[in-house]
Amino acid sequence: MLWRFKTQATALFLDVKSNYSLDADKQYAIILSPALYWVKRVSLPVKHIRDAKKLAPSVFEETLPQGNYSYDAQKEAEGVFLLFAYEDKKILDLLLEKNIANNSVRSISFAQEILDDDEKYQLDNERVIVKKEGIVTILPAAWFEGLQALDMASLNMPKKSIKLEQFGHIVETKTLYMGALLLACFTLLLGVEYFVYSEQKATLEEEKTALFSKYKLKPTMMQNRAILAHYTKIDKEQEHLRMYLKYLEKIVLKLDEHIEHIRYKNHILTLTLQGVTNQESRRVLAVLVKNSIPFTKKFEKEKLFVEIKL
Repeated sequence: MLWRFKTQATALFLDVKSNYSLDADKQYAIILSPALYWVKRVSLPVKHIRDAKKLAPSVFEETLPQGNYSYDAQKEAEGVFLLFAYEDKKILDLLLEKNIANNSVRSISFAQEILDDDEKYQLDNERVIVKKEGIVTILPAAWFEGLQALDMASLNMPKKSIKLEQFGHIVETKTLYMGALLLACFTLLLGVEYFVYSEQKATLEEEKTALFSKYKLKPTMMQNRAILAHYTKIDKEQEHLRMYLKYLEKIVLKLDEHIEHIRYKNHILTLTLQGVTNQESRRVLAVLVKNSIPFTKKFEKEKLFVEIKL
């Protein structure tokens, strides 16, 4: 898929399944398919993108398949970042496979930047590209109907670019001399930044260790996330249980009617009522119907049994 940049670079959506008809005289801006990188939204105790980028390897710990990854970061809000992980060699090999020369590449960016949230477009007969809550994915086209084809000319073009290791550009000798001069000027600054980073990293590690010790957390984030998911599920169930009990308190009974038993077991809340006839059950259970609470009822030995599944 091709479109024009203001800088006269022609953009290509780089994907394993895409085929191109290339012009050797053109420069290309590469947009990486989400199949070529990993992304996470995280909250970090840092202010700057460069600090978030340095923490990315630990954030992706135990998540990525075996490989040699590079990392990038984008700031969404104060303390909130999008972190990216990608394999330079995998992208370089794909460029070579698609016959895209290194000196024809102007820039390389993530598909994350070309779509607004909740946008979705048809890539081809089998695939759709979707952005939801800031994350871009490719999904089967069979899940959607009536989508427009991806028109790159109408989308926001990326302003940021990543650099790949071992990615060579043809440059003039004058540019090389200027680069060498700049490198010499920044050597001292880089040394200072490394010292500051080392201090920040040590501080963060100490804070991390203190937090893990204080709250008796597991040694890895995967274990902690599993525990969080377990207790989150329990909390949701208890929240529903409290809500249902609140509605049961609103049931209006006559003098000869009473609640004999309330039991909660195996995710089922059971209510046993004595003295309620089939005709009167509609009145008694009206509060559940009004609040759209799903339930089943049955009569047995002059008793009304009501079951609510959580």
